[in-house]
Amino acid sequence: MEDLMVLRSILQKTSVALLVMVAGMMALYTPLALADQPVALTDAERAWLKAHPRIVLGTEASWKPYVQVGKNGVVRGLDADYIALLNEKLGTQIELRAGKWADMVIAAKAHEIDGLTTSAPLKERKIHFRFSDNYHTSHKNIVTRKEADFTVRSLQDLAGRTVAVQKGVAFDRDVLGKVGDIDIVETGSDRESFNQLQDGKVDATIGDDSFFSLLAPDEIERIKVAYVIKDRPLSLVYSIRKDWPELVGILNKGLAAINQTERDDIQAKWLLFQPLEQEKPIAPPLNLTQAEQAWLTKHPRLRMGFDSAYPPFDYVGKDGKHKGIIADYMKIISDQLGITIEPVFRLTWSEVLDKAKRKEIDIVSLLAKTEPRSQYLRFSEPFIKTDLVLITRDDVPFVTGLEDFSGKKTALTGSYMSTGLISARYPQIVPQPAETPLAALQAVATGQTEAAVLDVPVAAHLIREHYISNLKFAAPVDVEQPLLGVGVRDDWPMLVGILDKALASISEEERLAIRNKWVSLKYEEKIDYTLIWKIVAVAIVLLALLLFWLWQIHRQRLALQKADEALRKAHDELEMRVQERTAELDEGNRSWQALLGATDDSIFLMDKEGVCLEANETAVKRFDVEPSGLIGMNNYGPMPPKLVEKWSGYLKKVFETKKAVHAEEIREGSYFDTRLYPVINEKQEVEKIVAITSDVTERKQAEEEILDLLQQNRDLTQRMFQVQEEERRYLARELHDEFGQWLTAIHINAEVISQLNGGQNEGVQATAQIIDDSATEMHKNIRGMIRQLRPTLLDEFGLVESLKELINQRQEQHPAVELKLTMDGELDDLDDDLNITLYRVIQESLTNAAKYSGANYVAVQLIRHTEETGEQDSLLLSVEDNGKGMDMEATTEGFGLVGMRERVLAAHGEFILNSYVGNGVQIKATFPLYRRAGLRQASRSEATASS
Repeated sequence: MEDLMVLRSILQKTSVALLVMVAGMMALYTPLALADQPVALTDAERAWLKAHPRIVLGTEASWKPYVQVGKNGVVRGLDADYIALLNEKLGTQIELRAGKWADMVIAAKAHEIDGLTTSAPLKERKIHFRFSDNYHTSHKNIVTRKEADFTVRSLQDLAGRTVAVQKGVAFDRDVLGKVGDIDIVETGSDRESFNQLQDGKVDATIGDDSFFSLLAPDEIERIKVAYVIKDRPLSLVYSIRKDWPELVGILNKGLAAINQTERDDIQAKWLLFQPLEQEKPIAPPLNLTQAEQAWLTKHPRLRMGFDSAYPPFDYVGKDGKHKGIIADYMKIISDQLGITIEPVFRLTWSEVLDKAKRKEIDIVSLLAKTEPRSQYLRFSEPFIKTDLVLITRDDVPFVTGLEDFSGKKTALTGSYMSTGLISARYPQIVPQPAETPLAALQAVATGQTEAAVLDVPVAAHLIREHYISNLKFAAPVDVEQPLLGVGVRDDWPMLVGILDKALASISEEERLAIRNKWVSLKYEEKIDYTLIWKIVAVAIVLLALLLFWLWQIHRQRLALQKADEALRKAHDELEMRVQERTAELDEGNRSWQALLGATDDSIFLMDKEGVCLEANETAVKRFDVEPSGLIGMNNYGPMPPKLVEKWSGYLKKVFETKKAVHAEEIREGSYFDTRLYPVINEKQEVEKIVAITSDVTERKQAEEEILDLLQQNRDLTQRMFQVQEEERRYLARELHDEFGQWLTAIHINAEVISQLNGGQNEGVQATAQIIDDSATEMHKNIRGMIRQLRPTLLDEFGLVESLKELINQRQEQHPAVELKLTMDGELDDLDDDLNITLYRVIQESLTNAAKYSGANYVAVQLIRHTEETGEQDSLLLSVEDNGKGMDMEATTEGFGLVGMRERVLAAHGEFILNSYVGNGVQIKATFPLYRRAGLRQASRSEATASS
């Protein structure tokens, strides 16, 4: 049942991801932020909201993308999404009213509405309003005509100029008011400000995200950003009426609960455009020392070695020149330093490093710092980061990661540092060295290897440039690569400092421009939007089929629940029968203890020679003699000859040890239980013996019946676990085979949409990205589902490797907890039922330790003891932590512990739980394999006989 609950939770998460994908395709502008749990408000705050159920905030109707008013009057935009998210988190009903900004300000001051949004926290507004925390920050820009004959490097350059400012926008007036001699022209809207600028009536205007969103592409071409007002960022807040401080506190709690992902989603939705390029600023001086300047004068030409097969970072273009990201960086650096950096051509990466060792080149392009390289190179500050991706042919079924390629050939670039990192992280793959990244891709495309691992930008560039059409990005590779910089010969330390200064002076805008130039995809074909929408329609159909398949999984889950309930009901009935029979036996035992005339026990009082001194009625009847005949008779007389010797030994032992002796005997097919008790006199000598003999035949038969019922119960429990594991294996296989194909189709469709769109339609591009991201998230979920349903390593590599993988996974999930796994003895020849029992018990023990113990150390031991005879072949499992422990008397076992105990008992093992408060928890399970083999053989024999 626990597994069903886990599966249900995972399927619910997957359904949410599917709904997000469908929503993204059907409505491009639907808000995508998903709210967390409601914010915890105080009783006073909740009471205040109850007394003020309706809250209205005003804003300007024309301020796109913050505010957009549809034909039906519905307000959308960045501000509307923030308000909707706050309503979700706070449980409020804040309304957004759009109109003329000046009118909204007047209404808020008069308390006709409750405040303003899209407002700045200006001093003059403090008289009427309280301000919330900042919910969005942007920068205002000085915008001029493209052909303007003046340059704006600061606001002071606007002195003597005419600038258009929208009426009522106090922030713009406040910014310009600090500069004297500016002629401010008030306009009614951003559109009017643009028209005034285009008509030449003003020299400049102030524009922000809202201003640029109003303009068509051809209008944007006619203007430019002359200056970004970075020293005065525009912080947008909620201006709330002065007499409502409670609302400000509530809003601040809601804003604090909005996480960065939710903020990024809203801004990515409404601020997708890159309106204009600002005029390139004059680079700041490098502040080189006299020694550095003298060094550059002495070394005006530097030789740089680079990997010519590593595009888009380094490669040789068709014109024979050095191209790529590093080439652009070196062009900027050489211009700043006034030197020449000459690339050395026709070198492989290995040859570049060899020449660096011999000082035949001065600079090495783009590499990571390692211990061997530090022996002959110094390194600049790193400035490039790359991620690795797994690449397969497009006909390869769905994969979860590089771990799926155990024992398979995987192409890796032989001389790259990443090859060593990948081989260490995934030792189970079969690495195939490739001389260049292109050679690695070609090996996959032609079937020489099953997969390849490359840097994402390099793989994308090579696949596009060489038209390799049968490859796909299958999954990310979980290997963290170090940041990359440039290397410098170790005898020139001063050059390292010079390069670091030059790199630090390159602005973020320049770095972004270089990245966008080389990493973005370019397409020259005309886009067929009809085809795009057809592909989207196919994706929707595939999603519908996927939802139908999930519905079928739901039905199977219900059937599994019914089967589980039937098994549990049978289990409960057997338990009840055992309890009833046990109660009957307890009642019988109480009656046997009563030494009455009607007792069924034979009671004798004998001397040391065995002569009967006294006997009860039952004893007389049992020996079939007259009472007078039994008294004074040697008690050995009525016994069979075989028992005389035993009884003689019993009596002797009682007299010698002065302790009771217990014996069991079988006479003529009946079981007798005899206890002989010494009667000790004042001299501490045994004077007499009391012998009590009970006919326990019926009890023995009942005990055997109970043992048989218990064995049936354990067999039924074992079968229930087998059914569960079979269903888990089936569901894992179905998820891997069926779900993976659909996810692959969705991923391919997303890539096709993105490629065909080529960034021309921002809505389509965003939708394609949403589909791709959601497919990736589902990819991760399915990977987790498969691992939870059935440990694949257990089937493929056995118990030892699967336990190592389990420990590694848990160690990554809980790095603060030290996990130690110890295994000894032959563990590869255990049967499947015992393997899965051991795996599940260890898995549940680690889960309990992580959830409840608070431990920082957990030790897992699995040891097999064997002897030459094989009679003592046994298996010991121990899981022990140093956590807070628990009170065994006050604590009842939860479902997890009960489940572990049932699994161990069903596998013919013994389960022991030890714990003390403050001393951790120890779980031990012992499996006598020699007994288990016999029991399993007996079960098979019984099953054969029954059939």
